[in-house]
Amino acid sequence: ELKACDWSSDVCSSDLVLYFPPGTFVGKLSVKSNVRIVGSGIEATVLKLPDNSNSDVIETKDFSSMTGHDSRGGSNRVTIENITLDGNKDNNTSGYGIRKYGAQWNVHDVVIRNCKDDGVWSEWGSYAGVAPGFDSMEDKWTNIWVTANDGDGITWNGPHDSMFANILIFANAGDGDRKSTRLNSSHMPLSRMPSSA
Repeated sequence: ELKACDWSSDVCSSDLVLYFPPGTFVGKLSVKSNVRIVGSGIEATVLKLPDNSNSDVIETKDFSSMTGHDSRGGSNRVTIENITLDGNKDNNTSGYGIRKYGAQWNVHDVVIRNCKDDGVWSEWGSYAGVAPGFDSMEDKWTNIWVTANDGDGITWNGPHDSMFANILIFANAGDGDRKSTRLNSSHMPLSRMPSSA
């Protein structure tokens, strides 16, 4: 059974827990700070981009106005866990699995697949200290599969010093992972297989 949900761009306002039971949900999310998105398990819960939406499965609010500006703002302290994100690339001409501008994200037990662009695009400012209101800026990503995307697996432009464990990137059309030169201190021990030909 395909369960369809229609989310407005503001549905994921701050301080929200959004729980998905088992099933396939057709929609996209625009998230602000302090949001928790929880599924019932990888492949048990699938969030699938709608046909012809040509957007991202999950995108931070105001991403397009923040990207490239080296800001300490964005959508911060977001958690995504126990879910599969499907970019539905056969029925879209563009779109990422996760495209975010923000820090202090916790992403655990997530599959990101079938996106027309990259599986993940992450960005945050190059600020070297701890920003006001933060106890740290680092993201933490564990138990992630990024596969079958038409762009790169992961493009990482911040936050720096983020931590990664058990990340498998394979069968993407572009590179497995791409980091900006200012992020050479990120700890990204990745398991990779060659991109598909």
